[in-house]
Amino acid sequence: MIKEGESLSSRGFAPVTAAAAADDESSIQALQDERRALIQIMEEYILDGTHVGNTLYQVACVIPGDVGGSIYPTTTTTSTSSSQDQAQPQPQPQPVDEYTRKARLERLFEGLSNMGRRGAKHALTVLFDAVYHQQQQEQQQQQSSSSSSSTSHNPLDPPPRSIPPGPFVELGYRLALATGFMQAIQAIEKKKQHQQQQQSEVEAVDNDDSNDEMDLVTIASKQVLKQFTPKLATKSLKKNRDTNNIDMGLAPMVHSLTQQTKTRLNREGILTQNQKEWNDTDPATVELTDVLEWSEAVAPLFASILPTFLFHILFWGRPFPPTRTSFEFPNHRPVLSGGSIGGGNTKDANGTSNGDNNKEQQNQKEDDDWLPSILDHRPRLFALACTSSALMGPYFRLYTSAADGLSFNRIMNALLGYSGPTLLLIRSLSGGEFGAFTSHTWKETKDFYGNSDCFLFQLYDSMAVYRPTGRAHNYMYCNSHARSKGYDQQAHGIGFGGTVQQPRLFIAENIMEQCQAASQDMTFENGALLPRNHISSSFSKHGSNLSNSSSGTRSSAASLSSSSSSASPGSSPKQFDIESMEIWGVGGQEIVQQALQERKKVREQRDETIRRCRKVDKAQFLDDFRSGAIASKAFAYRDQIDGRADQDVKDRNARQKSNFE
Repeated sequence: MIKEGESLSSRGFAPVTAAAAADDESSIQALQDERRALIQIMEEYILDGTHVGNTLYQVACVIPGDVGGSIYPTTTTTSTSSSQDQAQPQPQPQPVDEYTRKARLERLFEGLSNMGRRGAKHALTVLFDAVYHQQQQEQQQQQSSSSSSSTSHNPLDPPPRSIPPGPFVELGYRLALATGFMQAIQAIEKKKQHQQQQQSEVEAVDNDDSNDEMDLVTIASKQVLKQFTPKLATKSLKKNRDTNNIDMGLAPMVHSLTQQTKTRLNREGILTQNQKEWNDTDPATVELTDVLEWSEAVAPLFASILPTFLFHILFWGRPFPPTRTSFEFPNHRPVLSGGSIGGGNTKDANGTSNGDNNKEQQNQKEDDDWLPSILDHRPRLFALACTSSALMGPYFRLYTSAADGLSFNRIMNALLGYSGPTLLLIRSLSGGEFGAFTSHTWKETKDFYGNSDCFLFQLYDSMAVYRPTGRAHNYMYCNSHARSKGYDQQAHGIGFGGTVQQPRLFIAENIMEQCQAASQDMTFENGALLPRNHISSSFSKHGSNLSNSSSGTRSSAASLSSSSSSASPGSSPKQFDIESMEIWGVGGQEIVQQALQERKKVREQRDETIRRCRKVDKAQFLDDFRSGAIASKAFAYRDQIDGRADQDVKDRNARQKSNFE
């Protein structure tokens, strides 16, 4: 209780006047209007209208058959409708009793839990039901507009619930882009608030500069939106639901989901011999079981898209709970603050001052602005982010053949000593895109090393992820010819899986000739890395052409050729030619910066060793020169290379000299 003569301010309470309360209310209202405008922009340009939100709300939070399950009025949707549909009166909700209101409230909270906190199965089920619900509505509209009588199914024997895979993948892709849009806007908002707080603390606010600043709505519409607008062949989730109409970037994910359906049907014995040869371009349907199995095997982070999207809608600007896995859309062209982000072509190989690092960072940023990349296609980033949490967030370029060239020395310079997770991407001349991920530090050795976080993947023409099986532990391999001069009779290059004589995925030291990939080994799951139409014209079945390689890698080629018989049956490697190759540092900005610092220390130690070996003790050199040791050491090789004729001449000269004396 406040004592007599004691004010609110003395007790720590600031007096609130009517004007201050009005200002707070107006600022809150302005903030709400701004966020509402941002969400409307997101719905219109990324989610393709409000029907996505309505559909998710209806299938998750509305009791089946209940009237008024739409979040937004029908007039606010961006999808076009006929004038007759607009003229039809909308059904009005009838007065309900207390039991119905309680049931609706329970359904609402149950739906929010299914979309946000109950795990991957419930989130994927909501996405599946949303696509199925939209499909049923389209079929009903087609049947109502059709003059012919529609065939009705027996309610006691309903058809199995199935959906086309294209719209399901597209829905997840759009939600992921919308999540990335909200995360980018919230980061800008937080940065502006931090800057305003700093300016208010030092009382150095410039009114002219503040007037020139753009609001978040303008920033979203001019800068951020172009980074997250989907460029799909389909103009709406309501139309063109065939696989052929899905953007080619999402086609590999759609194909992998279709393959999961084929695997299930083959496992259940439903497919006949003729049906096993499906045409991959034909539309197909998948069931909920296929979606769950596909997400677990290929895209485990796909299920985290909807919970992350819902969290940012309900709790704008708040950090995602650390106990749960959030989805963050990758960005392969970020600006790394404080430190070098250079790779194999950096001038600061041995570590220099901060000014040189900043200059190098600026050069790196300029290169990133124009250098082409395999990841320039956003669906590729989306597919990678769905495979592992380490592949979300910012990417930092360590090596790219577009700038560094196809040089094995540049690759080694970028990798050795780097302690963070790395992503290896390869595009072959045959059109395939594949690679490997590892979280282990790179080092040069004759043995395999790594951990179970390593996996292989294929991005195009299909999407597949090959994780460790546990039967072997040959995860990653890095062995150059200079380390052993070829006497170890092992493969010389970078490899994943397989054996030291024949890795499953192998980037040879002679990078232009001997790169190869196999479909089987004991470490990773079986499956093809190269595209289905790949033809290895310059590589025989047992790799006999490797014996004709250059002398620098002849021992490696011989060992690869001789060990082909010891590989797994049916795992004969195929040679491929590299069109482009990229290595990225992933795992987050802090992890990448720490890994770059570790690599810098390794380079400094290496250069210090070289300088120490080149250093000459001048005092000792002068003593050796005066004593004659330099001359004897410098010309000792003459006596070692003399033949019999030279020795006869020396003996004759010695006899003549003795006779003369």
